[in-house]
Amino acid sequence: MVVRLTQPSILADPAALTEFLTWVIVAMALSLALQFLIVVTKKLRVEREHAAEDAAFQQYTQALQAGVGARALVVDPAAAPQRRALGHALAASPAAAQDVELREASWFAPLMDAVLRETRHRHWGKRASAYEFLGLLPGMQQRPALSVAAIRERHPRAYAACLQALARKSRSDDEIAELCGLLRDRHVLSGSFNVGIFRTLIDGVLADGVLADGDGSAATARLETLLHAHADTPLLLLDAIAAIGCAGAMALVPAIAALAQQPDARVALRIACTRAIGQLAPRHPALLAALEDPSWQVQATAARAVRSTDAACLDLLTRLLTHASFYVRRNAALTLRELGEAGVLRLRAMSESDDAYAANMARFALAAAESARA
Repeated sequence: MVVRLTQPSILADPAALTEFLTWVIVAMALSLALQFLIVVTKKLRVEREHAAEDAAFQQYTQALQAGVGARALVVDPAAAPQRRALGHALAASPAAAQDVELREASWFAPLMDAVLRETRHRHWGKRASAYEFLGLLPGMQQRPALSVAAIRERHPRAYAACLQALARKSRSDDEIAELCGLLRDRHVLSGSFNVGIFRTLIDGVLADGVLADGDGSAATARLETLLHAHADTPLLLLDAIAAIGCAGAMALVPAIAALAQQPDARVALRIACTRAIGQLAPRHPALLAALEDPSWQVQATAARAVRSTDAACLDLLTRLLTHASFYVRRNAALTLRELGEAGVLRLRAMSESDDAYAANMARFALAAAESARA
């Protein structure tokens, strides 16, 4: 005969089960309370740091604007909020923050030691903050450290912060080429990041170029390397063109128009060039050519970007009201409505057209105009 020994089940004892569930509930409640306490503590710490940073920024900015030299500022190298505030204050007051005077400050050397240590910190957020600070400092002495950091950096957000700082420090052809190479060789960032980096580069080069040669012609020629450097990386080329449009770099319109008119230019490139030209020079002849592009996507982009009341432009926009694509018809109608009386007259004439699509779209645009006035 075999005798089986069994352990009593907790489910068979209501009192034991109740006690067990009570302890589970208590443990869960304590866990939630602990998590809540951690979140609240972190939030309070972040708020204190932001308040300290804002106060320090106001103090440094007022002192610099009042003519107080950078070396007379009081900075604690170990206080991260003060470092961040100092960087933004120096960037906002470049005339007052002389690079040489900054380096003569007693706190500058230990501050730089602390920042350079943070560029190797295990947490990517610390590294990103350090890169940002180096980029905000006046002068170009920090660029070698940023170049080295960009090569070893692996976290996408920290990498973006490092390249953003490098863009602030890139002025010469070689420096621009290095930045473009870093983006091309390790394309890990999204389009918006790339556009922001290119925008920072363009703004800095144009600002320095105007100060150096008056008309910015040398800076314009230097920035054209952005278009040539990314000829073999179409996505980055599109980002560079978008940044040029956002930056208002009018002098680069001829180069962008030439890109769009290349025989082998892809549809995405023609769209990007058309959009940028529309931002910079909405009466440019290249937009009239884009209105007759074989691609309806390019035509739709041009129809929304062009802002010319010349008879040739009005004729093309009116003709596009009969286009097979809804988006082309809509954009042409909206632009005609926004061109004033000359465009509205075209819409009124087309509202009686035998082409039902054109008539409906013209009436829609006219009704929208009446609604806006009401």
